[in-house]
Amino acid sequence: MSIVPDQLYGEEVKVNVADTTSIGSMDWRELFKDPQPQALMNAGLADESSVSQMMATYLEVLTAKQTLLSAQLSQVANRFKEIQSVINLYQALGGGANAGQAS
Repeated sequence: MSIVPDQLYGEEVKVNVADTTSIGSMDWRELFKDPQPQALMNAGLADESSVSQMMATYLEVLTAKQTLLSAQLSQVANRFKEIQSVINLYQALGGGANAGQAS
């Protein structure tokens, strides 16, 4: 009496010794004939492509945020120059902290 049930590992496969096809060159669908592993592999491949798309979208968001931050920084620098120019003009016209003191 055998502990291992008959046909536990499927049908016996005859190997053609002259066949030089390597497992690496075979399509994965040829290796997994059962529909359940095929469905799992298809789901995994679909998830991988959606992750790639999400990463690309996330990269676009980061790039847009970087561009916005750069524009805001330029705006602040321009506002600083504008205020500094008004201060310089005010001082040139005799105003400022030293306006009441004689030179």
